[in-house]
Amino acid sequence: MPENHDDAIELPIHWGDDDPNLPFLVAAHMTINHDESHFYIRFYQIAPPVLHDKSQGPPESINATQVANLAIPATRITSIVKALTTNAKKFEERTGIKLDWEAKIDGDAESD
Repeated sequence: MPENHDDAIELPIHWGDDDPNLPFLVAAHMTINHDESHFYIRFYQIAPPVLHDKSQGPPESINATQVANLAIPATRITSIVKALTTNAKKFEERTGIKLDWEAKIDGDAESD
């Protein structure tokens, strides 16, 4: 192990082949927490609305199913945010679809 960063070398990452058996999950809801070393992101799915009898009043809550957990080292979170932002802007340019950059973060994502 190098004594300091001056003695370290940086190597490229070989990403390997994609796993065709690993499914893509739609997860439009998440919670985010952190401690001194990691950000913890939990992704959830919410089933489409079901019919509800209005005479019973509104439901107290909607169930969300947790589908994935990520623990991201704090030292990597800014590069991940930058990569997501860059990709979202490329999406806007290529598709002409404008994303809502002022979207309000309410019950969709919580943070500590």
